[in-house]
This record gives sequence, structure tokens and C-alpha cells, in this order.
Amino acid sequence: MFSTAAELGIGVMAYGPLAHGLLTGTMTPETTFEKTDWRHKGMLFGQALFAPDHFAKNIAVVEKLKGIAARKGISVARLALAWVAANPVVSVALVGARNVREIEDNVKAIDVQFTPAELVEVDAVMKGASGQAAVDTLPR
Repeated sequence: MFSTAAELGIGVMAYGPLAHGLLTGTMTPETTFEKTDWRHKGMLFGQALFAPDHFAKNIAVVEKLKGIAARKGISVARLALAWVAANPVVSVALVGARNVREIEDNVKAIDVQFTPAELVEVDAVMKGASGQAAVDTLPR
């Protein structure tokens, strides 16, 4: 989809750029969800990010992202939002927040700068995510 949007010169709205909480860095392999939480079923929009056979792999991806974020001195959520926003076809990254601190951290993602090598590194880590539609990135 991103390649087509670039070809047509149109922007994309990234829905769920924090993977519905997964890319906040706050979950562990032991994280469980209440039955009233949609993530309990493991699926959203055909993506099985939270399904038992994918969740552990995705937590491992987040752990790798934490290392990159730590080297940059930022949160993994800010890293994820900045990575999404760095894609030239992304016009909007629709993200939720539960409190002022999260809003303030999310807004600071716009100030994050990546070297070309860092973008390639994050792209490579994200390709290890499981239960999602393919990560479509444009050549960096």
C-alpha cells in the first residue's frame, strides 16, 4: 500500500502506530488481557499481534527496539512513532494516549532524527514482527 501511495503522490494515515500498546515497551511475555479487552482475542483488523503464537515473538521485537531507543535516549514509544513518521508517505499517525505524560512523549517523536543506518536497523527489527500484515517500507 505504501508503494502505491508514493506512486500516486498521496499520503497514508497510520492507524495504531504503537501497535495498540505493544510498542510502548510496557508489556512482557507474561502480560495478559482482561476478557473485556479486545486484545484478549489476539486479533484486530486481521492482524494477530496478540495471539499466543505471535505475542512472544513481538515482545522480542520490542526488546530489540528498546536497545535502539536506549542508545538514542528516548522511549520505545517515541522511537516507534518517529519511525512511522519518517516514512515519506505517512501524513498522519493516529495514536491514543491515556494521560498527559503519554501525550507529551508522543509529541516529542516529531523531534527524533534518524541516521540512514538507524532507519535500516529499525526496518530490519520490525521485519521480525509476527502476526501482522507485511511491513511495507519505501527504500531508504
